[in-house]
Amino acid sequence: AGGETAHRGRRDTVSKLLVALREIVGAQGVFTDEETRERFSFDALGPGRLFDRPELMECRVDVVVRSSTTEQVSRVVRLANEQGVAVVPYGGGTGVMGAVVPVRGGIALDMRAMDRILELRPADRQARVQPGVVLADLDREAEKFGLMVGHDPWSVSIATVGGAISTDGVGYLASKYGSMGAQV
Repeated sequence: AGGETAHRGRRDTVSKLLVALREIVGAQGVFTDEETRERFSFDALGPGRLFDRPELMECRVDVVVRSSTTEQVSRVVRLANEQGVAVVPYGGGTGVMGAVVPVRGGIALDMRAMDRILELRPADRQARVQPGVVLADLDREAEKFGLMVGHDPWSVSIATVGGAISTDGVGYLASKYGSMGAQV
């Protein structure tokens, strides 16, 4: 009976969380279907690389939230903190380190809608971008100024800046330019 009560309590907590999340990002930005939860509970990490943690294959996020503004991200993270719910930011899902694999439920915060290049400053070789900007898109824009992004993983056409930064990603140019974190 204790397990049933705990399960019911978790369901109630998730239901209240969903209502609050829909208020923040709108109903169109909150996903609870099995297929979406499955997709956002893994990256390109294969099951053979779960570092002797096969139980992680069974973990799924409770909800996927697609934020489109910094304010929404802030409000989602604040709500999750108040509720004691884990948040995993999600970029392109191309990582091979398992950085997005949830340990127990939580929120996958889909950053792909935040995909604007806000500013390119060729004179000091800096860019200000949102986390969902795809590396190849940023590289194409930088190329117009004779510049390039010094990070080129195999997944450059779908990997995001936010994901590369959050995992301190390395690509083929890392030996020359350093990891993504070093470049930031």
